[in-house]
Amino acid sequence: MGLLNAVLIALSRRNGFENSELGAVAGLLGHDAPGEGVTGLVDQFESSGMGELVDSWIGPGENLPVEPHQIQQVLGRETLQGMADQLGLSELEVAVRMSELLPDAVNKLTPHGHLPPRGLGSVNELLGRLGATI
Repeated sequence: MGLLNAVLIALSRRNGFENSELGAVAGLLGHDAPGEGVTGLVDQFESSGMGELVDSWIGPGENLPVEPHQIQQVLGRETLQGMADQLGLSELEVAVRMSELLPDAVNKLTPHGHLPPRGLGSVNELLGRLGATI
């Protein structure tokens, strides 16, 4: 999680805690983030039997809510623990924050109702877009 860690540390030092949370979201969705970015996240939701949740965030219409325990199931302990360590929170607190931020972030980053073929952009691009909208 090298790039995600660097983003979280830089943001928490420069802009405060809320922006660290946005950094965590961007670190999950960016095409240059560890893992597979938003495509990997969609795949994780689908393989966990929760594809309809993330589909509602991407597509038009109302966003279905996601519960913290579902975030825990999809992201897994290793990812949540890494985020928790960087944010100074418990894994449960990170899951709660991600359950609040992810639906809106994905929705706002996919205004045309679909994922762009090349992903949503780099972590830095997403941070700029998320910071302006959330």
